[in-house]
Amino acid sequence: WMEHAHPMDWKTFVTRAWYGHRSDHDYNIMRERRQNEMREKCVDRYSFGETVPCSMEDSDEMFVEGLGPYKYELNRDGSGRPYASVIDMRRDKILNHLSVAGFEGTKAFYPLRYEDLKAGGTEELIAEMERVTGLTRAANCTAFGGRAAVQEDQESDGETEVSRRMLRTGKDNPLHTHKELPKDFVTWMNKYADWEVEGRLGYSRREG
Repeated sequence: WMEHAHPMDWKTFVTRAWYGHRSDHDYNIMRERRQNEMREKCVDRYSFGETVPCSMEDSDEMFVEGLGPYKYELNRDGSGRPYASVIDMRRDKILNHLSVAGFEGTKAFYPLRYEDLKAGGTEELIAEMERVTGLTRAANCTAFGGRAAVQEDQESDGETEVSRRMLRTGKDNPLHTHKELPKDFVTWMNKYADWEVEGRLGYSRREG
């Protein structure tokens, strides 16, 4: 895997097709025309036309300790084509994640963003899980307080209050810790990301 990996700039990463390489075991399946027999039998229970490689033996050739199996997911439309961009795959990943709400056996569904948990902590989530399941948290289950829980705003009358602001981007926000993004990166994402789908998670275009 590391022999095939090459550092690249962000523009190259998001504009090249999301595609890996098949190897001997996959080629044998293709020569023997057994692709249809591999339905839900490939890596992580994918079918042949859904991932590259299909064979676990081919995936193991590029296995790296600490990472999941080597695989590239193909377009969800069943065409067997790679995604033109990782951004397109992200769109389908979001839609698939949100569809869990309609799965048989799903009693409750809470799509959470990592940055919101990091800012606001996990107490509300744990409390909601207790409410939905009827179970009580273990004695050693301690909620993470989050950055916003300790952010105090000074009021004009000298009193303070705990800020419950959501983590947002911008240099004026003390909860913002990542570096400023290049303007051309923001412009590209504003143009090509699916903001209708991103909006379902609470994301929106950023000013360039």
